[in-house]
Formats: sequence, structure tokens, C-alpha cells
Amino acid sequence: MNIFYVWSIIYQESQFMKSTKHFLLFIIALISINVNAQEAPPVRINVATAGTLPQLIASSRKYQITNLTLTGYLNGTDILYIREMAGKDDKGNSTIGKLSVLDLSNAQILPGGKPYLTKNVFLYSSFNTIGNYAFSDCNLTSVIIPNSVTTIGSSAFFNCSGLTSITIPNSVKSIGDSAFSGCSGLTSMTIPNSVTTIGQGVFYDCTGLTSITIPNSVTSIGDYTFYGWTGLTSITIPNTVRSIGEFAFSFCSRLESITIPESVTTIGDIAFYGCARLTSVTIPNSVTTIGKSVFSECTGLTSITIPNTVRSIGDYTFNNCTGLTSITIPNSVTSIGINAFMNCSQIKQIYCEGTTPPEIDGSTFFNLYKTCKLYVPKGSYSAYRKAPYWSYFTYITEQVTTSISDIEPNKTNVYTENGYIVVKGGKLGDTVDIYSVSGSLLHKIKITDDIVRISVAPQSIYIVKAGDKSFKIAL
Repeated sequence: MNIFYVWSIIYQESQFMKSTKHFLLFIIALISINVNAQEAPPVRINVATAGTLPQLIASSRKYQITNLTLTGYLNGTDILYIREMAGKDDKGNSTIGKLSVLDLSNAQILPGGKPYLTKNVFLYSSFNTIGNYAFSDCNLTSVIIPNSVTTIGSSAFFNCSGLTSITIPNSVKSIGDSAFSGCSGLTSMTIPNSVTTIGQGVFYDCTGLTSITIPNSVTSIGDYTFYGWTGLTSITIPNTVRSIGEFAFSFCSRLESITIPESVTTIGDIAFYGCARLTSVTIPNSVTTIGKSVFSECTGLTSITIPNTVRSIGDYTFNNCTGLTSITIPNSVTSIGINAFMNCSQIKQIYCEGTTPPEIDGSTFFNLYKTCKLYVPKGSYSAYRKAPYWSYFTYITEQVTTSISDIEPNKTNVYTENGYIVVKGGKLGDTVDIYSVSGSLLHKIKITDDIVRISVAPQSIYIVKAGDKSFKIAL
């Protein structure tokens, strides 16, 4: 081989290695610069007199600070200056501010100062209130709220899509409407036990949040509160909550389970609309009203327990719940709204416990009248056959309760044991319904194992319905 050719190759390789080395060093330098920028120490400023922050931070530094810790006293003038540092001016226009990390844990917010115009409303910083729209649309990623704050105003952090961390102190008692709406970067949120009121749409469209703890100090969940939480899979509502607002959990498309406590008396319209993965819901005995479209489009719902306290079922309540296979209407229900069970195409049995047919519309059981069997109390066949729209059902059958001696060998077995009603050999996925002798639904349990045990009060007679069989049993 030509010696010059060999040296040529060696030379090119050496030059390549040098250039590669330089390139790698350049990349490392860039990464280092970026890391250093992200880990820049906070600028710490004490504002001894409220309204003087613009004098303490020179205009040449105003838009360069990324991490800011403030102590002392702040008012509207200071809040406006912070807004501008975080990317938005008094009218909501963008600035070149880079502030992303804000620590106000040792600051106190006072009334007064310069008002600022946001969303066409003049706002002042008021005593102990982070004001309405205070940091809306800003570039903040991390915020620590001071212990002096008792109220977070409406839309205070509205559309802060980059916000990933926020610390709310125990001094906060109320969170205003839409306070964190559109904060899609938040992945977790802790509401302190001091909060009693969560306003409407507080966490609307916070698509990054997957879990939240609602403290037992909260008495109501407002309209649109958790609307659009596509990451939420489960939630427990404390037993202090009395009402669930309209659209509260609408389009929480990954929500699989929810526990509604006995304290809740009202479930607002469209509260769980579009929760397609929700499979089972037990509505407590405290609920008297189920609003319109509450479970509409809950296509994964396979089991629902309606207590004997509900008087009315609203329009479109279970519309398009294609997973439901049966439904029990307790004898407390006097009316069922239009299209309440429209397009529930898999329902094969409807159990009506009232001897007087509830008022319905021709569309209430749309597409079910010819395919679904209607079971009514003994002696009420004629009443249902003559009632408006109930007469549309092709199959109406009076329920028959069998005794324990009628059970077939090697089939579903029901017996008592140490204060429990035991159901053995039931079909997986079916439900066990336990009623008092007066017809009140006491328990509804999904069969997930070969043996199901249900604790009940002693010295009573119960009606047990397991799958398509019914039994009378004494404990």
C-alpha cells in the first residue's frame, strides 16, 4: 500500500478525532451553561416598605432574574412588577421577563399600591388576598405562597401552563373560581386542611394532575372543579362534602372509581359526563336528587346503585351507558326524565320496585321497550301495563321471590353465617342486591369471587337477589 496514502488516512482520522473532541466539549459546555442557568441561586430581596420593589430591582436586571425570593411587605405595585418579570404586563401583553421560580413564603401582602388592568378589570392587591388574575398567563414554574395569605383570588394563576409546583399554606381558607384553571403542567396538588371553599372551575383542564387529596374541611365541590382531568384515575371525596357541582368531574376520561360519601345530598347536572372508564358507582342513601346527564356517556359503567332515597332521575342521566346490563329503580322514584336510559343498548332487565309506576316519557327507555324485560312488584302488572309509556314494554313480568329451599344443587347458594349473608357460586360480574322486606335496597355488591359475604343487622328477614335468582332469608 502507498505509504503516503496510509499517512493521509491517519491524518484525516486524527483531524476527525480532534474535531469530534472539540464538538463534544462544545456540547458539554452548552449543557453545563444550561444546567448552571437552571440552578442559578435565587436573588433575595427584602422589601422593607410595600411598593418599593421597582426601586430595589434595577430595570437592567428586571427581565434577567429567573429565581426570586422576597421577604418583607408587598402591595399591588410590587405584584405588578413581579408579573412583568414573569412575562406579562398590566394588560396581559407579553414581556421578555424570565422569572419562573418565586418564593413569597416569608413575605406579607398588604392592601393598596398601583392597580393593574387584567382581563379588562382594574385590580388592587387587598389585605391577605392574592388578587384576582394576579399571575394569570405568567411564565412561573414554581411558587411558594406566604403564610399571611388567607384567600387565593379568582383566576390568580389562570393558564400558567408551565407551573409545575405550588405550595399553599395552611392559612388559606378559600380558593377562588378558576384559580388554577389551565395549569396543565401541575402533576400534584395538596389542598391544606384550612380550606373550606373550592370555587368553580378551580382546577379546570389541569390535564397533568393525576391525583389530589381533598381535605375533610371542604363542604362543597364547585361546578367544573375537576373538569377535563384526563390523568385522574381515582378520587375519594371526604364525608364533609354536601354537594357535587355541575360538570365537577366531566371528561375525566381515565377516572375508574369514585367514592361518594353519605354526606352528599345533591349531585349536579353533568357531574360525571364522559367518564368513559368509570365502571362502578354507589350512590349513598343521603342523595335525593340525581341531576341531568350526570352519568351520560359513561360507556364503561357496568354497575350503578340507586338508593331508596332518590325521588327523581333527571333527563339523559344514563344516556349512552352502553356497559349497563341491568338497572333497579327503587320505589322512592316518582319520575324519570326524558332519554334517561337512551341508547343503553345492553340493558336486558329493569327492576321497578314501586307498585305505582313512576312518571316517564316515551323516550326515557328509548330503544329498550322491545328488547328489555321489565320486572315489577307482585300484583302491579296491570298498573304498569296501563300506565303511559310503560305499556310500550313488550315483556312485563311480576317478580317472584323464592325460598331458600328452592335452590338447585351445585348452583348459586345463599345462607347465613356468623352475622353475614353469604352468597356462594354466583356468576362473576353479576351483582348481589339485598332488600328489606319493605322493598328498600340496602346493599348492592358486585360478585368478584366465588364467595361473597355481606354484613347485615340480625333478627331480620331479607330478600337477596343474586344474578337472576331471588331468595328470602332470615338472619
